[in-house]
Amino acid sequence: MRFASYICFPIVFLLTTAACDRAHVLTPQEIDARPLTQVDSFDAKDRDAVRAAIDRLNANGANPRDFYLTPIVRRSDGLLELHIWHRAAFEGPEVVGNPGDQSGTLVYDVTRNAIVEAWAWQ
Repeated sequence: MRFASYICFPIVFLLTTAACDRAHVLTPQEIDARPLTQVDSFDAKDRDAVRAAIDRLNANGANPRDFYLTPIVRRSDGLLELHIWHRAAFEGPEVVGNPGDQSGTLVYDVTRNAIVEAWAWQ
């Protein structure tokens, strides 16, 4: 009987640990994301890009209030990458992929004051 407890405990521990890991819910704070529509919370130099992202979402029929933005990436070619996260990414256990198929990347051209590329994450 004692032998069985040595075998069962590690198995139960592993199963419990795996179940807990799958139950993790990602939060905006973990990825340093802020609500997209809180334009004034972003650096002044980035606000035009944030406004352009909001305009792009509105033009596509999406509600900008449903999105978060992580820190803007400044590319070597002078363009800015805005990684927008839909609220669905934070509403349930963390999964691989793009819950709701609405999170993605917008590329902003400072000289043109416009979003020049957009793609959804896979």
